[in-house]
Formats: sequence, C-alpha cells, structure tokens
Amino acid sequence: PPGPKPWPPTSESWKSPDATIFVGVAAYRDKRCGRTLRNFFTKAANPKRVFVGVVQQAAATDEDCIKSYCELMGQGPEGRGCPHLENIRITRVSNLEAKGPTVGRSMQLDMMRDEEFCMQTDSHMDVLPEWDRLLLETWGATENEYAVLSTYVHDMSTLGKNINNRHEVPHLCQNIWTGIGMVRNEQAKAAVYLEKPIFAPLWAAGLSFSKCHAEVKAPYDPRTPQIFDGEEFSKFARMWTRGYDTYSPHRSIVVHDYSHFKSGPAPLGWKKDANELRRSNTRLKTLLGLPGGGRSAGDLVDLDMYNLGTKRSLDQLIQFTGIDLRNGKIVGNGCGDLQWVPFERDPEPEVEVGSAWGFAPAVLRPGAPYVPLLDGGAGEGGAAAAALEGMPGGPALAVAG
Repeated sequence: PPGPKPWPPTSESWKSPDATIFVGVAAYRDKRCGRTLRNFFTKAANPKRVFVGVVQQAAATDEDCIKSYCELMGQGPEGRGCPHLENIRITRVSNLEAKGPTVGRSMQLDMMRDEEFCMQTDSHMDVLPEWDRLLLETWGATENEYAVLSTYVHDMSTLGKNINNRHEVPHLCQNIWTGIGMVRNEQAKAAVYLEKPIFAPLWAAGLSFSKCHAEVKAPYDPRTPQIFDGEEFSKFARMWTRGYDTYSPHRSIVVHDYSHFKSGPAPLGWKKDANELRRSNTRLKTLLGLPGGGRSAGDLVDLDMYNLGTKRSLDQLIQFTGIDLRNGKIVGNGCGDLQWVPFERDPEPEVEVGSAWGFAPAVLRPGAPYVPLLDGGAGEGGAAAAALEGMPGGPALAVAG
C-alpha cells in the first residue's frame, strides 16, 4: 500500500547460512523440553549457528531437560559426546522459586551472548526441516529491520500441512479484557493465501523471532511476578513504542504441543502469591495507562528501563491497536489492513568487540549476573556442559472465527 515504509534491514545478514540465532526457552516442570531441543538441532539447516538458553524451573525429581536431550540424541545422561551440547546454556531454578512466565523468561536474556537473531518459544515445540533458514527468509520478507515475527502457532499435528488447502495461518488481531481490567490476547483468527508476512497489532510469547536488539531494548520486566494475563500485551506495548513491528508469518514454520499432561505437574502450577500478583497488576496498569494504575511521576520513574519507549506514543498505540487503554474499551478493529506508523530511529551504534550492538553487557540487566558475551565463560546461568559436570499486508486476508 502507498505511504511511509518501514526502515529496511541494515544488511543482508539474514541471507547468510552462518547468521546466528539465540533461542530462549523457559520451561516449568516440562518433560517435553528435551524433545524440543532435539527438534531444534536435528531439523536446523545449520545447527552450528543455533544457540539455546533454557530456564529450567523444576523439582529435583523432575526429568532434566539437558539429560533428556542427550539421551534422545543417543548419548548417555552424563553428556559425553552429546551433539551440540556446547551450544546449549541452562539456568536451573527450583520450581518452588518460580514466579510465573515473565520472571522465568526475563532470565533468558542472561544467557544471550552476541547472537544476531533471537527466537522465543515454549518448551514443547516442533519445527519444519530447515526452520532456521525459513524463519530468516520470512523475517527478510518484511523488509523491516525492526520486524518481530509472532503469533499463536498451530498444533503440532498440522506440521507441514496446507491447512484447509488455503495456506491458513494464525493471525492475532483481537483482544479481550479480563475481570480485573487487564488486556489479553483473544484467540487467533485465520489469515489465508498470504504471499508475505502481514502487520499484527498484538504479540505472542510462544513464538517471537527478531533481531536480538529487540530483546536488548525491550527486555522482560523481572519485577512482574505472578503475571499471566497481561504478559503479552505489555511486552508488545514496550516493543512497539520503541519502534518494533509485529508480523504474522505467512507460512507455518513452528508448531506447539497443545495436548494436556496425562501425568506429571501442571504447567501453571507455580506457587501463587496474591499480594505479588496485585502489585504486578498495578505495575502493568501503570505502564499501559490503564484504570487502577499509578499516576504520579514517581510511579513512572519506578518503571525505569521497563517503561514504554519514546519512538511512538501511547496515543499512537491506542489508535494502531484499537484498544482504548485509558478507558478500558475496544474502539477499533485490529484485523484490517494496518499501516506502518513512522518513527525517527536512532543512529546505528558502533559494534565493539565483546559487546552486543555497542552495549556493554551490564546494560542488558543492570546489577544482575550475566554470561560473558564472547569469552565462553559459564557465568551465573552456566553453560550446559559445565552444568552437566556438576550435575506489510498480503493480497488476501480472510478473518474467521
């Protein structure tokens, strides 16, 4: 469509067979985690460029993700000779200390080094063969340096299938309000016969693929324990106001195991704390300008680096999404043909050896331990090997219910 165009990619690195990809996976007592890692490495066009950071929140008696992966790869649990083990980093947390998805996923960033592209998924996923190349090509098709591919993906039973013979893909474009006045995504609609990715006014935690500078500039807020509803829209709002644009992929590359556990712990079974949840909800309402949030300058200062960005305004966010955050109303339809909202981007930072995009590692998580970017150290999160030793719009968009 006519009008302003997004900022194009700063290079064609996405075409390189060696473009590096960091995959963040937060697992809560999930015995399917090892299988997911196996899928990532055995189905990658170039597994050497794939690096996975696992936040394992588990009990001592639970199946260990890395040991499970190594056994599935035909190696013993001690990890000797386990393929691609040097590309896996893991942070182990007791399930008793788990605080919900936002806190768990905030730890993923500590394991990122100098990879160029970042993907976030759940711990029970499957992918098409050569998924790494396919996702990079899909990202490149957006022609946008600040593109983020994201949606609620299909069930793994559909892997490799042409859904309803019309290349049907999930498209997030509507939301609902919870009983406490929080925004959450509605069930995905269906987009069909797309020739390229299309703009979406929402973001999904189960699949996110972008340049890693998106995760650096809009990291998860670790001060939101217990949050489930509100996780995705708050992350989207912080990315979008920093200039990032969400796209629904035009083909299904990553799929999700939606089957219920037949045995074992429930994935939402972390220890609940009503007071923590109340404080976290107030923090998110302050961030989004929702009724019930703080309104003082001190409340905004307290958000610190987890506040909204300055590239686009809250008013522009409301207009783009059709969600009147200030009054808790739906005022528009996000499922139509969305137009890119211009912004003035920052000059490209000079890249320094030993840092990511010119940022010192400490900027990623001020005051928190981190894995050194290039020297191969294990750091607080720990490398897996060390841990094992110790233990815009396409031509057609059909929206269906």
